[in-house]
Amino acid sequence: MEMQRKALTAACLLAFAATAWAAPETVVTNAPAAAQPVTVASAAPVAVVTVETVKDVNQFPAADQHPPVEKQMKPAEAVRKQVRDYLKTKGISIGKENKGKTYFDGTANVNANRADADYGKSLAMAYETAYMEALRKFAEFLDLQVENEVSRELFQDNSTDAKRFTADPSKTKLDVLLDKGTALAEAQLDNALRKLGTSESRIQSMTPVEKKTFLKKAISDITTQRASLALGGINIAQNFVSETENGRTAVAVLLAYSPKMEAVAASLARGEKPMIQAVGQPLDQLLPLNDPSKLADLYGPRIMIDNQGPVIVSFGLWSSSYKGGDEDFAADAVESAFRQADSDATAQIARFMNLSFNTEQTTERGDSKERFMERDAETGDAGVQKAERIITDRVSSQSVARAQARLTGLETVHEWTYDTPDGHTLVGVVKAYRFSGIERAREILEGPQEEPQVEEAAQEPTREFQNSNRRGSVESSLDVF
Repeated sequence: MEMQRKALTAACLLAFAATAWAAPETVVTNAPAAAQPVTVASAAPVAVVTVETVKDVNQFPAADQHPPVEKQMKPAEAVRKQVRDYLKTKGISIGKENKGKTYFDGTANVNANRADADYGKSLAMAYETAYMEALRKFAEFLDLQVENEVSRELFQDNSTDAKRFTADPSKTKLDVLLDKGTALAEAQLDNALRKLGTSESRIQSMTPVEKKTFLKKAISDITTQRASLALGGINIAQNFVSETENGRTAVAVLLAYSPKMEAVAASLARGEKPMIQAVGQPLDQLLPLNDPSKLADLYGPRIMIDNQGPVIVSFGLWSSSYKGGDEDFAADAVESAFRQADSDATAQIARFMNLSFNTEQTTERGDSKERFMERDAETGDAGVQKAERIITDRVSSQSVARAQARLTGLETVHEWTYDTPDGHTLVGVVKAYRFSGIERAREILEGPQEEPQVEEAAQEPTREFQNSNRRGSVESSLDVF
């Protein structure tokens, strides 16, 4: 039995050695066992671990293991990827001219979770935020004014009397009297606080201290950027939305501008027919008016071509957050939401017609280190030396967009309500502004027009408008502009 046990141990060691010291590039499969004396131990089946088997174990996880899960993108990252993919598909670069148009994008997170009752309102405001961000980029591209100031401070006091607190030599007799009067008032207040039960530590924390600096090193960098623009014809080429499973959402907008778009806005502002010959399908065939879920994903003023020529279409959005059981109050909340959406859609048209935008941003960054000592200004008791390190990182930004336009003949194309899968009630208003609406409003305001005199026929605007309203190339994309 002893010899059988030793033979079995030797066989196992030989199998282990063949695995451990085999060359990496050598693969041994079905290798015969080394010649051994025929014994009871060698006759028993012995598992031989080959190099190939070892590689299989290392390269493939066991059956109960799971492959690594790809990290989910944050909504802001996902929506930016959407924008990049869209630009790549269209062959567009941000800030570069493409077929006469220039594009800029902006993104924003929706502040409320989709489980929040105010999610719909936050969604609408996120679109506004992304729109303002895109405008800021556009304005800075056109005219950016930059002011920068970098300052460095170095102070060191290694004097033998560096720890001595000295009186301020600039103080006059009146200053000293004022200090004493202040000290007397503080002492009386301290006594009053003690009578009211205020702890001594709390009172001492209110005591003014004097500061003695031994070392200070600091550097700061302040940059102020200002930009502005005053343009008409800034159009929303596309908008995007990304939602995650945890209820977070981000949106993005893509602005497009071209001189032709501005010319359309200027013509409509003057009450004239834009000099664009293209016509397309009726507007109700271009918009998903029967699908409120798609309308809920649309934002901003868009220049389109329908069967009457150029038309500016806007998509106002708001939400009713009332979740109670009072039907009258719920109806009032929805009606109020429609008023907000209507106002938003109207403002979008006005911004397309004539927009004034100003932005200012100040960034401050710095790094400072200071070693100092403080003492009680009343008792003169000094504490231990202290060291303080401060990293400065501040951003202050403010942007203002203003629009003023006289909109004659503004049409309400559609009003819709949509209950989202998360239980939110979104409402929206679709508006359109075009020359045919201006004409109809003018006829109502001015009444039937008399037959113009022969010598004044060339000055009659309505005849010019009628003559220019003809069918040209059918085009309903931005390529027209």
